[in-house]
Order: sequence, then C-alpha cells, then structure tokens
Amino acid sequence: MTSLAIEHFATASSSGREARGLSYAEDWAVDELSGRTVWCATGLTRGKNAARAMQAQLREFAPRELNVMAGDALRQLTQRLDTMLHGEAGGVGPADREVCAGARANGDALVGDGVRTGDLVVLHDPLAVILAEAVRERGAHAVWHLELVPEAPMPTRAREFLREFTWPAHACVMAWGTRHGGHRIVTLLPSSDVIAVKEADETGRGDRVAWATALAEVIRDDRAETVGGTLHARPVVAAR
Repeated sequence: MTSLAIEHFATASSSGREARGLSYAEDWAVDELSGRTVWCATGLTRGKNAARAMQAQLREFAPRELNVMAGDALRQLTQRLDTMLHGEAGGVGPADREVCAGARANGDALVGDGVRTGDLVVLHDPLAVILAEAVRERGAHAVWHLELVPEAPMPTRAREFLREFTWPAHACVMAWGTRHGGHRIVTLLPSSDVIAVKEADETGRGDRVAWATALAEVIRDDRAETVGGTLHARPVVAAR
C-alpha cells in the first residue's frame, strides 16, 4: 500500500519549536548528502534554467553541472518532448523510440568520467533523462526532476513515452510554484512505495530545506535497494 507523507517548511519567525524543527531537518539533510557530489544534468535550455534554480537552493552542497551532448536527431526529439511536458501539443512514434534507445545504449559515454558511486544525479530535462540507466549502472542515484505547469493539462503522452527510459531512476521529483512564491515538491519513491510531499510557503530557508530533504530521502530510501543491478546495502554516511 502506498504511503503519503506531508511536511510543511516555513521560515520560522516566531515559534521556537518551528525553528528547532527546521534546523533538525536541515542538519539531517546535510548529513545524508555530505560526502557525495550532487550533479545537475541538462541538455536543453529549459532544463538548464531549472538546474540553475536548484543549484541556488542547494548552494551549500556545491552542485556541479553535467552537460549532456547530443546529435541533431536526439536533440530535436527531446526538445519536442520537453515542449509536450510543458503543455504544448505534439506526437511521438516508433522511429523516435529508436532514437532514444540508441542514445541509451551510449549512455555511459554521455555520462562522462566525473559521476561516481554514491553521487546524486538530478535529470532536469528529457535529454538528460536518457542517462538514467547509465547513472544507475555507475552506482549513482538518478532522480528525474519534472517541473509541472499547474494550469496546463497533464503531459500524459510525453510521460508515457519517457517511462521506458526513466524506469531506472530511483525517484521522480515533481515541483511547481505556489501563489506565495514558494514550492510544492512531490517525490515518488517507487522502491519504498512512498509519496513524499514538501510544502514551503515562501522562498528562503524553508524552501531550501524542503529541496534538500526531498533529495536526501532518495539517498536514505536507496541504501538497502538495488544499485547497478545487484542488491547491496548502501553505506551510511557518518554524521559530522
């Protein structure tokens, strides 16, 4: 049975209890993410903008860029998928699947030499998503970051097409802005059958902690799960 966990993160202004809770969550996230590199993988303009926003929220972890290079056919296809994910009309067919399958087969070369076991790689656009399987085989954690547009229809066709290439990812993080200037972040964790919802009323510390804990939970969830196709217990990162 799927479990739903909801947490609210607000920049504490008056309540000492709220301030202590925020500090505890922040310290826990730091311990989970310390000792590993956080990568923001992108290949398209919109993905790069999303990556910069996340890098600003996670600046204390010094996220690094992973630029995904691609030929014209793959770039044009993933650009079309990106516009579909953001509510525009479009279609895909069998030839498009062959293009993506060919790129996936070359995924390890596209990942490059920097990503190592235990790292966290956030895939910000459809071009980066093609790397999910290669990232997992490298022993790193793959997270698909999907930005949603609240007023747009659900991008069912594009998501169904990408499902074949995103299934190796350890989690899918869906995020959208709120009317108060904060974020609502929903993390789907398939291996633990959990949906984790983070809400931040406003930009600031609460927003940063919400993002950090969302990604830290991916690490925690995967410690005893399959990495690289073989079951291994993930090592616990020692508290500082």
